[in-house]
Amino acid sequence: MTNKCSKETLMRDYPVKSTLLKLAVPSMIGMLASALYNLVDTIFVGMLNSTNSMAAVSVSFPFFVILMAIGTMIGVGAASYVGRLLGANKKALADRASGLALLLSIAFSVGIMIIGFLFMNQIMTLMGASQEVLPYAKSYSNWLLIGAIFTISNLVFNSLLRTEGASKMSMFTIIIGAVANIILDPIFMWNFGLGLAGAAIATVISQAISTVLMLSFYLRKKSLIVINLNTLLTRTPEDFSIVKQIFSIGFPVFMTQFLAAIAFTVLNATAAVFGAPALAAMGIVNKIYTIITQMVGGYTNAFLPFASYNIGAKLYLRVKESIFFSLGITFLYSIGIIGIINLVPEFFIQLFTKDPEVIQLGVNCLKMQTYLLVGYSFIFVMTAVFQAMGESKKPTFISIARQGLLLIPFTLILPRIFQQGVPTFIEKLGSYPMESGLYGLMLAQPLADLITLCVCIIFCVATLKKLNGLSHSKSDAESLNL
Repeated sequence: MTNKCSKETLMRDYPVKSTLLKLAVPSMIGMLASALYNLVDTIFVGMLNSTNSMAAVSVSFPFFVILMAIGTMIGVGAASYVGRLLGANKKALADRASGLALLLSIAFSVGIMIIGFLFMNQIMTLMGASQEVLPYAKSYSNWLLIGAIFTISNLVFNSLLRTEGASKMSMFTIIIGAVANIILDPIFMWNFGLGLAGAAIATVISQAISTVLMLSFYLRKKSLIVINLNTLLTRTPEDFSIVKQIFSIGFPVFMTQFLAAIAFTVLNATAAVFGAPALAAMGIVNKIYTIITQMVGGYTNAFLPFASYNIGAKLYLRVKESIFFSLGITFLYSIGIIGIINLVPEFFIQLFTKDPEVIQLGVNCLKMQTYLLVGYSFIFVMTAVFQAMGESKKPTFISIARQGLLLIPFTLILPRIFQQGVPTFIEKLGSYPMESGLYGLMLAQPLADLITLCVCIIFCVATLKKLNGLSHSKSDAESLNL
């Protein structure tokens, strides 16, 4: 059996649970390594003992999230569509869709670079940079712009690799990049004397290494998917439909992360009202929580192409089994994280700061953020189900509701409401006393997740009924040789 055939056999014929774990573990490790890029920068920048430098990294974080949002949008959209095409044995169209996804990543990278360089001052100021922090934020973000093509294309390549079952290759390239970042950060920051800019340069070079490794995988024709750069220069009648499919499925993911970037900006501005310690604490917790949720995202990134492929192949019983297994595994993960956070919350905050006030505020925020992690995991798994089935409206609404319609207003309104007084049971959610308004700020995300969870459950009913009907159809019985 050839390598390419084995990848298709893995998606179609292997036991569901073992296949998902085989795909998910490398994907989760890869997502964790990817999240470490920004986290490692934060840790090394903290060693500079410069408040302005640390603030610059926090201010630039929403900008980094936007780059990731674009890459994830194209990558997830392509993964869902290409997976269904491979499952339906439409290999040529799958190749074309993969190539167009790569072209889209290049086009968006160039566009972001142009806009970013033209309006850098306005963007950084909008994200909360003061006049003192602005030069530092620009120094860091300018290099993020230069590396935008690597940030975006890495996410696209990784989604495509997971779609064809090459999750180990995806993991390997991301880990190589993350290790390179850890090695290069101190070299550029201190050996070359570049300080904050050195951290950003190290990140760009590390991401470039990952991009080259993944691109070589395709150029050496080791992949199931074939990307022919020459044929991409000519247009075909299917191109518009392919791009439409990519955007229709990927747009909800973009909205989730784009609105998250806006929410981070609003969060920073609101936290700043309560002083620098509150701003620092919220920034630290956001990074920790991002890593926690990236693990869920890593799992769903492996689950999505598996579900898409089997939906395309009309193997609906495998899809149903994969959904319930995925809900179970992410539930256990969430419960474990909640338990660990509540046992040793100080440990995680102390990785970034020794300031007692920041530690106390960070502990309260971290505990409150993770209480609804189970709901977050359910939302993410079911959103992937909607995307795999080609249902774009449901995940779009969920994304906009969670981050836009709920989180941003809650961030602005709840601190004012809680300023009037905090119920005793809410005070017990944290470990240390703090200003009343901060309880509202820290509970904005959990409350938004709770309401979104209720909406998601309502949406799930119709989708699962539809899937249940398909699993008992004649076409499914035939496809399973029953």
